Amino acid sequence: MSEVIWPMIEEEGARASVRAPRPSLMTPLGVIEGEVLTYLDRHGSATLRRLNQELRWPAYMVMMAVGALIRTGLVRGIQHELEVVIRLRKPLYEF
Repeated sequence: MSEVIWPMIEEEGARASVRAPRPSLMTPLGVIEGEVLTYLDRHGSATLRRLNQELRWPAYMVMMAVGALIRTGLVRGIQHELEVVIRLRKPLYEF
């Protein structure tokens, strides 16, 4: 079997290394997570649809923030028929 070596085109290599860095989602997600927690603290619980309507962020960003909060254990997501209800696991501030 013979080995085939494809020559790299110089333009391809140059384009790959000069790509502009993509902006981070960490800061906007943190802000949205804070808004979700504040909303749930005030209202007790909300559907994912209601959070999307009230918070005025793109739906995919709200869903990412809620997913991050679920993974950290701060909120619970409960399927109720066709809706997903989001609730705080425990009060944010206990006095």
